[in-house]
Amino acid sequence: MQDFTAERFHVLQQIAPDHFWFEGRRRLIDVILSQDLKQTAEIAVDLGCGAGDGLIAWKKHARHIIGIDAHAELIANDFDDPLVSVVTADVSDLPLPDASVDLVLALDVLEHVPDELALQEAYRILRPGGTMLVAVPAYQWLWSYRDVDAGHRRRYSKRSVRALIEGGGLTIKRIRWYQCLLFPIVVMARLLGKRGSRMRNLEDNPPGPISRLLLSVNLLEVKLAGMGLVMPFGSSILVTARKPYDAAHVPS
Repeated sequence: MQDFTAERFHVLQQIAPDHFWFEGRRRLIDVILSQDLKQTAEIAVDLGCGAGDGLIAWKKHARHIIGIDAHAELIANDFDDPLVSVVTADVSDLPLPDASVDLVLALDVLEHVPDELALQEAYRILRPGGTMLVAVPAYQWLWSYRDVDAGHRRRYSKRSVRALIEGGGLTIKRIRWYQCLLFPIVVMARLLGKRGSRMRNLEDNPPGPISRLLLSVNLLEVKLAGMGLVMPFGSSILVTARKPYDAAHVPS
């Protein structure tokens, strides 16, 4: 399986700040954290932070943000905020003490790595009562060239991600879907892009008017989510979970 390359990382650096999918996801995560966090976190860790496009946004919900990524050195000079730091590390072997953070974000990273090991590390660094927000790509039957090129190892069902998170000792509070309204377009794009990069490239850089239209649809979905509407499906699954207050050890 192909690894997530530095070349692909550079592509994400270019597109993530304004791309309709990333912008919609950032807005949805803001809604989720506003609803599900009991209080502002002292320390939040963004596992697999990628191009770092969300790190400043998470300051609304945490006083200190740590972005961790295997390619973090590529964004090390992008932040001059003393409350935002980036660390180059493997998400399956985190350089952080036990029970030291209040919030862990694992946003489209578990599909790239040995997910049980990464979740075990997330559990280890979370304080009892801490919150974890997970986002993963949905439905294995949507597998396409995009997954292969991104270095994905798997896509998830609602059942499989629930089993993974609960098996890691966390208690699930809420499961949501993302990109329900655009799901027919996602299906078409994945079917047309099973084996080649052409559809992937078009998704990465859609023409301006189409990009704005797609963003408006995703933002409508975020608005509906903020109003409490539950989407029945989507191309991504987002899970809010917590480490039990009585947790003492990393589950074996």
